[in-house]
Amino acid sequence: MTALAQKIFKTLLLVFCISYMALDLYIISSRIFYPYQLEWMEGAALIQVQRLLAGQGLYVRPSVDYVPLIYPPLSYYVSMIAAKLIGFGFGALRLISFLSSTVCAIFIFLAIREKTNSKSAGLLGTGVFASAFMLTNQWFDIARPDMLAAALSILGIYLAHEGINDKKYLNTLLSGSAFALAFMSKQSALIVGLAAILYHLIFNWKRGVHMALSFSVSVGIIYGVFWLTSAGWVNYYLFTIPAAHAFSFSVGRIASVLIDQFLPIPIFFIAGLAPILLWTRKIFADKEYRYYFAMAGALIATGTIGRLNAFSARNVFVSSYLGISLLAGLEAGWLAELIKDTSLQKIVQPLIAFEWLLLSIQFGFLAPAYFRTKTIPTDQDRLIGNSLVATIKKYSGDVLVPDDNYLALYAGKTPYYNEIPISEISGQGNLYPMPEWPEVKRQIDLLVHSPNTCAIIVDFPKLINDWIANCRQRIITYPDKSVFMPVAGPNSRPNLIITCK
Repeated sequence: MTALAQKIFKTLLLVFCISYMALDLYIISSRIFYPYQLEWMEGAALIQVQRLLAGQGLYVRPSVDYVPLIYPPLSYYVSMIAAKLIGFGFGALRLISFLSSTVCAIFIFLAIREKTNSKSAGLLGTGVFASAFMLTNQWFDIARPDMLAAALSILGIYLAHEGINDKKYLNTLLSGSAFALAFMSKQSALIVGLAAILYHLIFNWKRGVHMALSFSVSVGIIYGVFWLTSAGWVNYYLFTIPAAHAFSFSVGRIASVLIDQFLPIPIFFIAGLAPILLWTRKIFADKEYRYYFAMAGALIATGTIGRLNAFSARNVFVSSYLGISLLAGLEAGWLAELIKDTSLQKIVQPLIAFEWLLLSIQFGFLAPAYFRTKTIPTDQDRLIGNSLVATIKKYSGDVLVPDDNYLALYAGKTPYYNEIPISEISGQGNLYPMPEWPEVKRQIDLLVHSPNTCAIIVDFPKLINDWIANCRQRIITYPDKSVFMPVAGPNSRPNLIITCK
């Protein structure tokens, strides 16, 4: 009876895993080429790819014309290559994120399967990752650098795992480069790279030295090129501005972040930690388990620390859920190994059946979010976007669209700055304004009141109140509250048309 129950619950569990992967794929394929923002910062990323295609630099002195996002360059260059292959638009950027998410799933499966010799355990880990789609604010295809950084991190982890022959250092060198590329996609990926280097320095110092050298040389070359070509502005955007971000490391804040991460997935979390809690000495003695648990901890730490930033959102949990997926799959394989011990079969068999049931219940609890939340833009969303672009085109001169400057680009106008990166300069997005803000503010004032500026279209009028006191405002009406709202991230859509002439 126990064997039958185990088979039934295992089948149910694997059906859930495959269903989540299929559901994610359906959503992503339905919206990947949607021509408007799925998330409020996608437009700023699109402008950066457009600059690269036009032969312009990413990191320049901030001005009313352009301010970049505070992320490293790799994702934009990879997206530029995709844009050259399939055409300019959000589809190119989202394709990179989707392919990166696929890489995450593949290497979760490979790492678990090779360690546990169990395809079903690997599939479970991949299914756990797929089920985190809604928990990460639908981030698997969003045109942001998170997924590329996650993919390169898990690739680096896999390449340097303890099962590799100690005498062969090629994979170790490649893993150091992978961690460097992850860091050159998003700064927070540095945590995982440094954790991997430290781990190997402790347990296999020769491999650790090779990895550290590979990482350092790779970062040094890439960063050096951008330092020289940007006259040092790359350092300003990647480090000076982020250093002004507000982080809270209070016990209460850390506890709330941990609860926020793991309260939706308590069974995945507890199951993933079971081996290290129940068999600590044996797990520590197993080199591969020890390594993967350490790396999963680094991934979770990356998400946790990222969320301590006052201006962060749930997308930073991508790395955390990647770590939990790895732990959950390894735990399933660990249980399968225990059952081979005949003295434990009577205990382990019903335990496995019960766990399969609990994991299925956990998967079931995550499903309703897919149906309560808008995930695919509608034809009406597309028509509204087309109408906004047509409205911008009608003006003879410049139209300033600070929150959605890609719409100005679509309309054949100069896109000018984006409000989100400019808020990092003004101090609205960090603890204090940058020294360059007074000059940029003066430039914005001149642009707003320039005779060539025919209109300003904004999502959040408060951000430009200093310049529009004597201007006329017209509300943009929509059929309902959800039309043309991004499906991921904060609610943000054009709300006012302002004219100052």
